Formats: sequence, C-alpha cells, structure tokens
Amino acid sequence: MSDGSICVRAYAKINLFLDVTGRLENGYHLVDLVMQSIDLHDTLIFTPTESGRDTLFVTDAEGLGRFG
Repeated sequence: MSDGSICVRAYAKINLFLDVTGRLENGYHLVDLVMQSIDLHDTLIFTPTESGRDTLFVTDAEGLGRFG
C-alpha cells in the first residue's frame, strides 16, 4: 500500500480437541489441544498515523464502522 499501511490476513482455526489438564501457579492453564487452520480469515490493515499514537478502529466488511 502506498500510504505505508501493512495488510495481513488473520486466519481462523478450530479446536478439534481441547482439554484443560491443570493450572500453573501464575494462573495460566495447562492444555492438551489439536487445532486445524481453515481458509476463513479477517483482513487486518495497520496504518501509521501522523501523531504516532496507537488507535484502533473496528469496521465491518464494507467499512461502515457499525461495530464502533
């Protein structure tokens, strides 16, 4: 993209198997899992701003911003 933006695909995945097998002292869980990636994806576009501040805009597929 000519404006310095980066466009990437964030592919979906499904859990074929997920089992919580324990809990660590730091609060994280131990898991056994099997995941499969699938061909569905979101498209993420990262665009630098003049201020350099991080800002998040969420829009629908048509870019109408209905998700606020």
